Amino acid sequence: TFNQLYFPNFGDPSLQPEKSRTIEASGTYQTKTWSFLASVYDVRNDRTIVNTAGGAQNLGKRQVDGLDLHAQALLSFPFLKQLRVWTYYSRILRAREDRFTSSGQELPSGRIPDLAKDKLFLGVTAVVNDQLSATLRARAVGRKQTVETNPIRSRRPARPTRCA
Repeated sequence: TFNQLYFPNFGDPSLQPEKSRTIEASGTYQTKTWSFLASVYDVRNDRTIVNTAGGAQNLGKRQVDGLDLHAQALLSFPFLKQLRVWTYYSRILRAREDRFTSSGQELPSGRIPDLAKDKLFLGVTAVVNDQLSATLRARAVGRKQTVETNPIRSRRPARPTRCA
């Protein structure tokens, strides 16, 4: 959408930027060695830019509601300054959008493609001293449905593991 708005010799000056409103509520609980966070959110987008046969247009609306959970433990070991073990989970509870044909005719609203309902991140950070630390992270992302014009109907979850 950035290119549709602003890219030289490609952008459409009649398009308006998409408009977004987010409401989020969160709560935390913390002790000396544990911390927990829970958040719920509601995101609403208006003037969504939709590609049609006649070019990009401000047509649709989108709504995404979700829940995020985070936990972290701080552990002590004699040979480490600190060991942090953490996890983060995100769940999309609702993801709906207005849908249109390639000619711009409105269709019944439906699920937003390319959004995984579930994401899980895990990590461990070992802090040896002020100059040396190491982090091991892993993630799991749920299956995503692709956009209707993509001949591949869904993408398998990605599960890479990285050392940083």
